[in-house]
Amino acid sequence: MALTTRRAQPLTETLFKRALTVVVVAETSSITAAVIDSLPDEISYFLVGPQSIAFLRHAIRCREYFVNDLSLEERNQTEFVRTIQRLGVEKSNLFLIPVDDSANRIVQLTIGRLGAMSYPMPDSRTFEVLNDKWQFHQKCSEIGVRVPKAICLKDKSEIDCEYVRKKVGLPFVLKPTNKSNGLGVKIIGSEKSLSEQILSVRKYDYSPLMAQSFIAGIDIDISALVDRGYIKQFAIQTRKRDALHFVKNDELLEATKIIVRELCYTGVIHIDARLGTSGKIFLIEANPRFWGSLAEATSGGLNFVRAGIYTSVGLESPDPTTICNVSVPSTKQMLKDILTFKRSYWRLGQLERLRLRRAARIYMRSALHLP
Repeated sequence: MALTTRRAQPLTETLFKRALTVVVVAETSSITAAVIDSLPDEISYFLVGPQSIAFLRHAIRCREYFVNDLSLEERNQTEFVRTIQRLGVEKSNLFLIPVDDSANRIVQLTIGRLGAMSYPMPDSRTFEVLNDKWQFHQKCSEIGVRVPKAICLKDKSEIDCEYVRKKVGLPFVLKPTNKSNGLGVKIIGSEKSLSEQILSVRKYDYSPLMAQSFIAGIDIDISALVDRGYIKQFAIQTRKRDALHFVKNDELLEATKIIVRELCYTGVIHIDARLGTSGKIFLIEANPRFWGSLAEATSGGLNFVRAGIYTSVGLESPDPTTICNVSVPSTKQMLKDILTFKRSYWRLGQLERLRLRRAARIYMRSALHLP
């Protein structure tokens, strides 16, 4: 979906913040929190998703929360459409922001029935190609973008350590092709570790799997907002010493340009890569949606949520094309600095205080074994 499609009527920048009725659709609480915290200050929102995000209804700007598990069963689709259509009758200029995998799928499937605009997102076929780790690997190989050696396996019963070693080497990374947030990702260095971490673990029952060469080096990622194959805003990041550093890397940027141009991609995308000890970039996987470190990018001066909304309604975004030579401390480091009086809580920006409070709540709920 192109950034300028499905526009209602032209909005001035002053009216834009007041006129849009924003509906955040999501099921992943951590990324959802980062998205709503990155909304322009004047924008309130409705929230739609399963019970896993229900606690976010207590945020000051949340106008109302609607329960929907976002599965693609006909019953859930019908309920989702009814919810959005009911809001459309009561409010004007509905604007949907799908946050994660499930949200993108249900919005893509029902957008024609909703009578609403949406945040930029890819078509369903492109989304699935990029969201599947093996399909992403194949697409990169096809268009000449460097990726680690990899093979696809039906499930763990097909794993033969010697065969995998010959194909991709040791150590190798084993992971499901269709999961996110690091679920099921294991680094295998020997037959013993394969047995202990995978073969003898009954709960490790993912399918299909991908075995991928482990690239010695450091993680380096790129986030981008893309319009029909052209990058509008981007940020390249690497993590060091409890901080996220936004840096420059021309090779990673060029590889991303090749991919989004080939697919005529529209929407936000986050690509995980490795900077090998040889100095070469290897692309690992892609997330054609919002990502876990979104809040750090916003804190660093590039608000992808705001940039996408502005561009969707035909306005110039106040955000820069990129950020570089910027470091954003982790919540752990910020808390440490506050406790050692190196930093004042009250001098933190609004988003930093939100990040700290959310991290504290997550820690307390975990310590108390609460859901």
